[in-house]
Amino acid sequence: MDWERPWQKWPIPVIGGAFLGNMMGVLYVLIRCFVVPIARADFEETQSIQRQMARDYEAQRGPVTRSMAKKD
Repeated sequence: MDWERPWQKWPIPVIGGAFLGNMMGVLYVLIRCFVVPIARADFEETQSIQRQMARDYEAQRGPVTRSMAKKD
């Protein structure tokens, strides 16, 4: 092939863009499928621990009101 002709050079940027787009898509899927569920599970676990701590505190000292929370 004669690569000096303009119509033969144009596929190179297109192929590079397709490759870059593919890699970005793969990265998005990996983050969406593996990182987000781990973070969500950690958040839900933290929330359940906080709810349990609040129930334990209320069982020992009574319900927490806003005025009590401001004093601490």
